[in-house]
Amino acid sequence: MKIYRYCRQTMVTGLIVILPATVTILVAHFLFQKIDSSFSPLVTHALISLGIKLPHSYRIPGIGMVGLLLLLFVTGMLTKHYVGRSLFHYTEDLMGRLPFAGSIHSAMRQLLNAFGTANGRAFKQVVCVEYPKEGIYSIGFLSTNVENQLAEKIAGTEMVYVFIPTTPNPTSGLLIAVPRQNVMHLDMSVEEGIKLVVSAGIVTPGNTDKKKPA
Repeated sequence: MKIYRYCRQTMVTGLIVILPATVTILVAHFLFQKIDSSFSPLVTHALISLGIKLPHSYRIPGIGMVGLLLLLFVTGMLTKHYVGRSLFHYTEDLMGRLPFAGSIHSAMRQLLNAFGTANGRAFKQVVCVEYPKEGIYSIGFLSTNVENQLAEKIAGTEMVYVFIPTTPNPTSGLLIAVPRQNVMHLDMSVEEGIKLVVSAGIVTPGNTDKKKPA
């Protein structure tokens, strides 16, 4: 039974590490092939019409990659504007309604929104706090400072919000207020912290020394 549990946990950990990269590669490969097969003949025909002697079946290397990069750039530009954002939210809503795939898409979107850095207010530090009781420590992500009025009423000292995620879904959890001096910063990146939580402690960074904040 222990061997079975160990093998299952190890395979789940491998899946967690490999799946995001595999999905990214497969999607990029699919888009590359579609763009290359669609635009390469058009470019070849345009060059022939300009007087350049090329076989009609000639494929120009690199068209798919250039097209993929342009697609990513245009998508990013459109998303920054109102029309692009509206289309983006409509697509998000449509994806969220799909059975099974919708739940996966929603979970991934929540994960990106929670731990991303686009809005400048994302979690930037992995910390350790003594919670839920003395002698037991929890991994968390440092959020923002507690409002002065609330901090004074609670402890009379400077406090910070710490998000304590659940395993294996870090998008849910608890938000606790902790005195800043009781927060121990961990020497790991947010990405390493997410992997640690999602894998239930199986995937750990090489160095997780605890240190008090300066």
